[in-house]
Amino acid sequence: MRAVPAVLADAAVWAGWGTAVGWAASRIPADRLPSTPVRPAERRLHERLRVRRWKHRLPDAAGVFGGSSKRRLPGLGPDGLAAYEAEARRAELVHLVVPLALVAFPLWNPWPVTVVMAAYAVAANGPCLVALRYNRVRIQQVLARC
Repeated sequence: MRAVPAVLADAAVWAGWGTAVGWAASRIPADRLPSTPVRPAERRLHERLRVRRWKHRLPDAAGVFGGSSKRRLPGLGPDGLAAYEAEARRAELVHLVVPLALVAFPLWNPWPVTVVMAAYAVAANGPCLVALRYNRVRIQQVLARC
């Protein structure tokens, strides 16, 4: 496959798959969303990476699919915090599933390009996952005190 059509195919797969996953995740009821525990090592990683300093710079596409933005809390009471925590779990799911598109890239790309696409998947989704889990830990701590 020639370079330009392959790059266009790569972009189309990322855009289409990301949109489909975001749309599907927005339809999952909050009580059906998975929740993975945050381990103490993750908390140390959050501190080392200084997540608090850069997390506000990440994009938030939740509003595109009818979700609520994670830039602001929907409310300071238990209901608002629980809604934020659910939206963070939803976004975590999206950023975990979107990289699965990588299984298709070897079909039309040579292996070095597939490696570049894998690096892109990590670079595009990794920081979002780290920031979402950082925020979710903080919200869960507050909810535990309510």
